[in-house]
Amino acid sequence: MPHIIVTTPPNYTPPRPWRDILISLSRTLAGLNPTFQLSDCKARTVSAVESVVGDGSPTRDHLLIAIEVWVMPGRPDDLLRQVGPALRDQMATLLTPTPPPIEVTVDVQELSGPRYSKVLLQ
Repeated sequence: MPHIIVTTPPNYTPPRPWRDILISLSRTLAGLNPTFQLSDCKARTVSAVESVVGDGSPTRDHLLIAIEVWVMPGRPDDLLRQVGPALRDQMATLLTPTPPPIEVTVDVQELSGPRYSKVLLQ
């Protein structure tokens, strides 16, 4: 825990491999507070079939990268408020702006501790 889910625009190839970007985002998150351990971070990309910003008109023709971060409950609210800007700013350093513009959003959510479960199959 935590989970970082990056939904990527269709047919978008970033300037560096997604794996490197995910590791960088995980390191950024882990650097915010000792309760976020790098070894516990789980990050993945999901490719959107389609994405639209606004009405899809040429003036709103943006690529959309949506980052969701899921953490276990109990973290202080001031820490959770730091997560979005930190990951957004880190993502901005990892991408090369090219037409069309790239819009990056970050949403931080808490998992339901009692309902969350995992297993490591070895």
